[in-house]
Order: sequence, then structure tokens, then C-alpha cells
Amino acid sequence: MKLASGYSFIDKISFKLLFFLLFVYQVLFIFQGVNVADEGFHATFYKLIFKEPESVQYNFMFWFSGIVGGSFHYLMADLGLWGIRLAGVIVITATSIISYALLKNYIKPNHLKIGLVLATILINNNHKTLYYDNLSALFYSIIAYFLFKGIEKDNKWKLILAGLFVSLNAFTRLPNLLGLGLAVVIVLAGILNKKSSKYQLTQVFFFFSGFAMTTILVLVFMKAIGHLTYFSNAIALVFKMGSQTKGSNYSLPAMIKGHFVLYIRGFIYSLILLFLLIIPDFLKNLLAKNKRLSEDIFVVSKILIWVLLLVIVVRDVDKNELTLLFFSGFTIISGILIFYSRAAISIKLLMAIALFIFFVYPFGSYLGLLSVGIYTFWLAAPLVIHCLANVKKIQNVFTIGQLTSGFSLVFNVEGYQLKQIKMVIVVLFAALCLEHAYFYPFFDKRNRITQHYAINNEHLRGIYTTRDRAQAINEFLEECKKYVKPGDYVLAYDCMPLFHYLTDTKPYMRNSWPYLYLPSVFKEELNRPLENGNTKLPVVVWQTIRPIGKGADWPTHPVVPDLEWAERNKDRNEALITFLEKNKYKKVWSNTIFDIYIPPGQ
Repeated sequence: MKLASGYSFIDKISFKLLFFLLFVYQVLFIFQGVNVADEGFHATFYKLIFKEPESVQYNFMFWFSGIVGGSFHYLMADLGLWGIRLAGVIVITATSIISYALLKNYIKPNHLKIGLVLATILINNNHKTLYYDNLSALFYSIIAYFLFKGIEKDNKWKLILAGLFVSLNAFTRLPNLLGLGLAVVIVLAGILNKKSSKYQLTQVFFFFSGFAMTTILVLVFMKAIGHLTYFSNAIALVFKMGSQTKGSNYSLPAMIKGHFVLYIRGFIYSLILLFLLIIPDFLKNLLAKNKRLSEDIFVVSKILIWVLLLVIVVRDVDKNELTLLFFSGFTIISGILIFYSRAAISIKLLMAIALFIFFVYPFGSYLGLLSVGIYTFWLAAPLVIHCLANVKKIQNVFTIGQLTSGFSLVFNVEGYQLKQIKMVIVVLFAALCLEHAYFYPFFDKRNRITQHYAINNEHLRGIYTTRDRAQAINEFLEECKKYVKPGDYVLAYDCMPLFHYLTDTKPYMRNSWPYLYLPSVFKEELNRPLENGNTKLPVVVWQTIRPIGKGADWPTHPVVPDLEWAERNKDRNEALITFLEKNKYKKVWSNTIFDIYIPPGQ
């Protein structure tokens, strides 16, 4: 992308230097923010998958992510949570390198660099922890590489490898099983290249065979290490929860509806943004015969548009949602333009793979695009930049009435004007991403300049948070030492799985994050150990505030009741209160954030 002087600073950055800078950029963010929910969920899984797999059975729907994360944790346990974050940075950087290897022969270097930078910084405030979402993005990039190369060279081994990684990806995150649908790209390639049906079916066969063979081998390996039962139970639970549409965000109708709504919103938002950016130049060209008037209108309209964009950037709105919707809309628009243009078949196939990942990968998360969506642009972002760069001019004629006597309006925007508009789009995206990354660390949403206080726990060395959060957690952990020791079963309710990781304890309910259970399942799991003859009751620790979503800036002072959170958890809370009363628990400690309950005789 050229500066006004014509000097291109991006030309001076080699890809090796670019990947190093992207790696360093991500590492800078892993020293701050303590998230008691998601990160603890993953870290506890990695710590216990080999030692106490039954205690983290719920996580087995993400089994292969546990194998990868558990292996890394075993080798680098001394680094604690910081090390798991570093592993996440390595995975994200590896994904960008594989995307580069796939696209480098089809997209201009500068366009590819800009696309990879945007795809990286879009993962803005999200925790960099190694977990199933960034691992899935890595595997999807590997699948795309082998699938495209296999189609391009008619190489059966690469197609088999593509199928192999679809299988591993499905064991990493169950909805990734939909990756088998990439077979449609093989059919599309056959149609575009005028290949026979037999040729297409042969390639599809090798793709599926790689998946089938790997799936069988993985299941045999699971059986050998004693994990197959836990995996089967976790899958059964997924289907059970998915079938309960009442109160479930994971029901099929809810996810499908949510997906369509978000993609349509993104498409509309992007069209509106494009329209706003184009208006000043369109009016200037339309009124070109009256130079003074055209210049005045151009300046006024430009100022109004910039004020509007400034309001968008500084307003207190969810920048992550806004950015994702814009990215999504431009991806859809670029896909339409590429498929209806004279683009090379290779570009169309790459865009088909990118769109498949973009639309299908978020499926399975009830927030869809707004959560998993940040990992779907590794191929799409460079292709969007490639598409925008190749739009040289916009021109169309709208005619009302007869051709000879009607009214005609020429819609025209010149190439040099489009170049400025493209620059604004890229800068706007980057500004939104960087602002959100700085001010809103994932579920520790405070200005990073205030996050320089440590928590007194060996597993959190090198990670800092705000003074109030550090003080609250330190006080809580110190008090817990009186009642809990490493290896104990503890019920940590309801959104603080990090507790188990920090205290080396085991989840009582086969799930370190009880909030994820539907109320009916929660009740079953709460009483299951006692019904199975386990008479030892666990210590119960209860976080009484919302630590995620709207409560991600905890602890705010004064702490006020969150009625929405209480209503959402009403049935689970009532079940736990009944359990505590029935078994004669005693509250031994409490502050505004945490409660500790112990059973009789503790």
C-alpha cells in the first residue's frame, strides 16, 4: 500500500521479519489480564487429562486439543499459564505462516502482508491461550493447503492428508466434522476445469479415505489409553444438551437463526460503510461541471463522513462485534465479486475454501461469528485485500424512462479516489482492532496501564492484573488454604474453573465450569457422586458476581446485584442451595466476590 510520497514501507519488510513482528506483537499482550473462566477451563483440562481424565470428562468433546495442550503442559509445566499463552501465540503464528505458504503464488506480496496483519490483529482482546479454537484455525489452514495442492496437482497423498487433518480437527472441536463439506470444493474445481465425474469422485474418495483411516486410528488410540469411554460420554452429553431447546443456546434452530442474522447484518453494515465512503467522490464527479460547487460539496460531505467514522471509533460500543461484522461483510462482497469476475480459477477455488471456512467454522458456538469468527479470516483477509486492490474503477449508468428521452445518472468513482477509500477501510479496521486489544483484555476489561499487580500463585507467574482483582483473588486463595489441599475434589461454582488450575484440585462434577451445564444436567451431575456411593462431600467455593460478559471488569466498587445474571442462573443456584442445605454445609468465609462452604466434619 503506497504512501502519498509513493514510497512503500511494506516493500521493505520481508515475510520472515513480518512473522517475527507479528509474534512479538502477540507476546506483548500475554503478560496481562486474569480471566477466571475460559483460560481456567482449558488449563485445568490440560493439567488433568492424563492424570485424572474422569474429573474433566466434559472437556473430552475437545479431546485432541487436550492431548496437544496436555503434552505441552507436561513438557513446560514450570511456565504455568503464561506458557500456555505462549503456546497459543506459536499456534496463531504458525497459522499465518501456513496461510502465506498457500497464498504466496497467487496474491501480490504486499496485499498478502496486509491481509495477514489484519487477520492477526483481529484476534484482538481474545486470550492467546492454546485452545480448541486457535488449534482449529491452524488445522483448517493445513486442510486448505493440502486440499488445494491436492486438487491443483491431482495428488492423492495430499488429498488423503487433507482428510487426515479434517479428522484431527473434528476431535479437536466436534463441529469441525463439517469440514468434510470441503469436498464441494473438489467438485467445484472439477466443474471449472471441465473434469469428468469419475475424476471428481476419485479425488473425493481419497479425501474421505484420509478422514476414515485417521478416525479409526484415533479411536483405537483412545481405547488404548483409556479415553474412549470419557469421549463417548462427552459426545452423548452434547447431543443431550443440543436436543433440549428450552434454555439452550446450543440447539440447532437457535444456532442456524443466529448465524443467518449475523451474516446479513455484516453484509448490510459493509454496504452502508462503502456507500458512505464513496458519497463524497461520487458527488464531486457528478457536479464536476461546476468546479466550485463540486469542491465545496466534496469537502463538506468528507468532513461529515469523517465525523461519523470518528463517532463509530470512539463510541462506547462493542468494537469487536463491529469489526467482525465489517470484516464479514467485506468477505461476502469480495466473494461475490471474485466469482462474478474473470478471476483465475485458482483464485476462485481459494475463495471458495475461504468462504467455506468463514461460514462453517463458527457453527457450533452459540455466539458463532462473534466468538469463533475471529479465527476464520486467515485465507479470507488476504483475498479481500486482493479483491479490493483489483477494483480499479466504479462506473454504472442508471436510466429512468426511454433511452432517447429519459433521465440518466452516471455513477462514477475514479481509480485514484478508490485508492484513498481502500486506505481508509484498512486504517479503520486496524484502528478498531488495536483499540479493542489495548483497552479490553479478555474478561479482564480494564486499561492495560492499570494491570501491573501480581497474584501470589506459582501458576500465574509473569501475568498481571488490576490491583482490586489481584487483591480479591489473593485474599480468596489464602483463605482456601485452610480448607482445601492439592488433589482434593472441590465444587467451584459457577464460572471460575481457574480455581482448580491454581489450587491443583479436581472438579467434583466432571466439569471445571458448571455454568456450562443446563440446569437439568447440573442437578444430575451434582448428585451423581453421592448416588454412586461416594460419601465424601466436597468443599464448595462460590463466586457470587458475574465474571464474564458484562461483568468482565470485576470487581467494580461498590459491588451491586446483577439481576440478569441471577435470573439466568436461578435454577442452577436453587439446585446448589438445596444441595448445601440437605447436606448441612456451613458458610465459613465470605466477601463481596467469593463464598466458601464446608461439609460437616471438615
